[in-house]
Amino acid sequence: MRDKLASLGDSTLEPIEVEPFITRIHGTRFGWKAGHYPSGAAYISILPGDFIVYYAPWDGLGYDT
Repeated sequence: MRDKLASLGDSTLEPIEVEPFITRIHGTRFGWKAGHYPSGAAYISILPGDFIVYYAPWDGLGYDT
């Protein structure tokens, strides 16, 4: 990953903020859905489908597919 970033030239990695949202397009739900696992841990799932889920520590490195 570091090689890929270096190939982009000068850049600065910075935190981003997202706000969960859901919208429907032609009957399909799209968006970022926030929720909690039964353990109480928070997650954000990208819709449609449950194909990628982010969770703490929210650094982009921890995700589940």
